[in-house]
Amino acid sequence: MKITYTKIFVVLIFIAILFVPYFTANAQDSGLVPCGSGLGDLCTACDFFELVDNVKNFLMFNIVPPVGVLFVVIAGFFILTAGAKPANLGRGKKILTDLVWGILIIFGAWMITNTILKILSSGTDVSDNWYKIDCRVEGIGVGGDGGPGGSTTPIPTIGLPPSGDAQSLAQQILAKSGIKLATSHPSGVNDNATARQNIADVAAGKSAARSCYPNAPCGTTSIATKLLQGILIIAGRFSSINISEIAGGSHSRGSLHYSGRAVDINFANGQHLTCGAAQVSAVMQACRDAGGRANDESCSANHVHCSF
Repeated sequence: MKITYTKIFVVLIFIAILFVPYFTANAQDSGLVPCGSGLGDLCTACDFFELVDNVKNFLMFNIVPPVGVLFVVIAGFFILTAGAKPANLGRGKKILTDLVWGILIIFGAWMITNTILKILSSGTDVSDNWYKIDCRVEGIGVGGDGGPGGSTTPIPTIGLPPSGDAQSLAQQILAKSGIKLATSHPSGVNDNATARQNIADVAAGKSAARSCYPNAPCGTTSIATKLLQGILIIAGRFSSINISEIAGGSHSRGSLHYSGRAVDINFANGQHLTCGAAQVSAVMQACRDAGGRANDESCSANHVHCSF
């Protein structure tokens, strides 16, 4: 049987089409586009750089693994059919060799850079956050000309967002009696990455810890200022809200929780946000008005997922 590169290309295209729903679902869950989901969620120049970073992470962690497995299958096919056509053995080995070198280059470059920077900047915030984008747009006036004295773009329906850096915003969250932060995970696991501990660490000027079970990547992360502002804005809409997860817990691979840009809210005004709960839509709207993207996960996980 003659196998041409054209036939292989056609097969790859067909398989890619079959996987489109998978890639699309993961792209939506990971929040590739960081803006434009809410009424006040206007896109800025910074969002472009975040989009590039999100696409890079999506390609590395959602595309490269399944494509790598696919090429292993193709190489295995060539090797298995080498009895009828000896040249296929060489083809199969070459595909495997190229695959291994490609993976080593992609992930090895990051590991080498990360190791060197951790050694050179040990004990500083750079060692854990060198690869993260922290971009802010300043000077966009409120209905004005965007001069130096202007503030960041407001959310039209709720006025100016709470001011301050991440540490002061976290301190405001801890001081607000209407915000209840979970001291354990919904899974029942207890660690130093609970919602309360995350906020307490940021309020103390530290990075927030991530969990180390199932899909969780361990380590630490900064908490986005937008998310902390969003929590305060959402809390202002209700007499009380309960937050079950921020950077901790186990979520889907590539989840914005792991980069400190998502929060799960499981109670509002004392009502558990289960499937069909009346407060679900109100919490989702509050999330959108705060500039976030709201996902209704009340039927699958008894919470509303709000990402920034």
